[in-house]
Amino acid sequence: MKKLRTKKRRTYTTEQKNNQIERSFVSTNIKKQLLQALDNNVREFRDIRWRSKSKRYDTIKDIKYNMLHIILNAYNGHIKKHKNDTDWETFYSVKLRKDLGQDYDRFMAIVFDRRHPANGISLIEDKQTLQYKLKIEIVAICERVYLGEYKLHARVGRDGKDIQSIPQYVVRNVVDGGVLKRRGKQKYLFDNVIQLNEDNMLIMIKMFAELYRHRMGKKRVDIEHWTEILNSVGVMPENYTLKQLEDRRTKAIELLNKASVDILGEGRVLQIYTEKESGRLFADEWLNIQNLPKEMRYIAMGGVGYYEYDIENAHYNFLYQLNKMLGGPALDTIQKYISNTKVTRNRIARESGVDYGVIKQIMIAMIYGADITQYHNYDAEKRESNDNAVMSILLRYTEQNRDDAYELFNRVKENEMIRGLHREIKQSTNHMAKHWIVEKYKGKEMVLNPFQKMKPLHTKDGKEVAKNKIVSHMLLGIEASILVFVMEEELKAFTMPHHDGWVSYNNWDTGILEKIIKAKTTRMMVDYNGIAKGFDIKITKKRIGDITKGKWAKEILRAKTIKELVSDKHGY
Repeated sequence: MKKLRTKKRRTYTTEQKNNQIERSFVSTNIKKQLLQALDNNVREFRDIRWRSKSKRYDTIKDIKYNMLHIILNAYNGHIKKHKNDTDWETFYSVKLRKDLGQDYDRFMAIVFDRRHPANGISLIEDKQTLQYKLKIEIVAICERVYLGEYKLHARVGRDGKDIQSIPQYVVRNVVDGGVLKRRGKQKYLFDNVIQLNEDNMLIMIKMFAELYRHRMGKKRVDIEHWTEILNSVGVMPENYTLKQLEDRRTKAIELLNKASVDILGEGRVLQIYTEKESGRLFADEWLNIQNLPKEMRYIAMGGVGYYEYDIENAHYNFLYQLNKMLGGPALDTIQKYISNTKVTRNRIARESGVDYGVIKQIMIAMIYGADITQYHNYDAEKRESNDNAVMSILLRYTEQNRDDAYELFNRVKENEMIRGLHREIKQSTNHMAKHWIVEKYKGKEMVLNPFQKMKPLHTKDGKEVAKNKIVSHMLLGIEASILVFVMEEELKAFTMPHHDGWVSYNNWDTGILEKIIKAKTTRMMVDYNGIAKGFDIKITKKRIGDITKGKWAKEILRAKTIKELVSDKHGY
């Protein structure tokens, strides 16, 4: 006989649910030494309370923990630069109030210098935020801690105590139709800890530090072995900008610090994910293995036994095949592109004068709905124009030189292949819009993708969501499904998803894997819309081999502190 429930199950408000998910975030980068150094040297910081409870929403704010996280993000360059002066950062009051409470201004003043960017003009009227910069003494504390010994160190949890255990889940939260659901689903059975090559990370710090010094004009720096390493992972050092070298040096230092957690072990990093609305997995924290620049990922993971797999031109292939399944228009240009992907990208790059990698970014942006007919998109609600996705890519490429970006944009939009792809993406999008599978969820119309994930068909103000956003929802759902099918086959050998690919210990016969995916996606599409057709995909495989190490490596690996790796006798 079942025991009768005597206690009513507690229900949670939206604020409480969101608060629970936010508080499940685990940072493994907050060293115990950082907390101790700040407490010992900054009295006002020492006096900050650990937690406060909102009486209004019955939620908890981990104030001191969040302050530590903000400090580290600023120190590592993860905070958005202020639009008026890139030497300063910008924070939004809504986010600060959410993390630190109503007294956020007082807390931020303890560790940040602040200034008004508008010379006394109202920030509201001028539509600006305050400018923030970490105080010199706070930067000095961070440098002592994070440029010190790279041995295993304890990390601080939300309660201010050493972290004694790691989460048992690999997916922290699930976003479904705008609703956050706590816990990772059982389908994600791979490990949340990734083994990296510690020696390679030490060498990588030294490499980017010396390349930076060389670019600054210190000719005595020998870069021959660095050139050899980078060439082996498909990069030419001369193509880096000074800013990119500085950024990669900072990332390499942060990565090594994240890989020296006492409860994880040497060279091991914790990686937790969020399953987004489409089903795609995004790793927590600003710096993670998933979003590392490719060459850094190859070096850090080299020599451990990994293989990297990619689905060739994934989303154009998905679009082409899904359109065909639904009886859509002929997509001859897209077919030509997916049949000769690299050749086509190279030709467009030559014709437009834009690097191959940038053309790849633009073509991915196009399939997500990026416009090539105009530089800007008009936001009717805010009554302002913003750079569209293609323009934003070109601005990054030209280091924010608008004249150069405009010129390249005009070359790109006049390219015959680009124009053809843009036209056919619109045609297929309009056709697929007639075949959305729409379901009711809590009174709202939701579009279901093949991964069984929902997206609202209308915005909060009742406007229909742009068709390209729904198409993106479809394509990302197909991608997420394929990766789960791979996970089912690999179990613990699966190491990490990186969007349209993954890293694994398994050395697959890719032909066999392609057949498995075809069979599983056929069953998926039958369940989804009754169409007994699966996806034909091409998978490429690359062994992530170790970097070549000469006699020079022994000296680097003898270094006791990170500061020794990034410094020369002239200083950092």
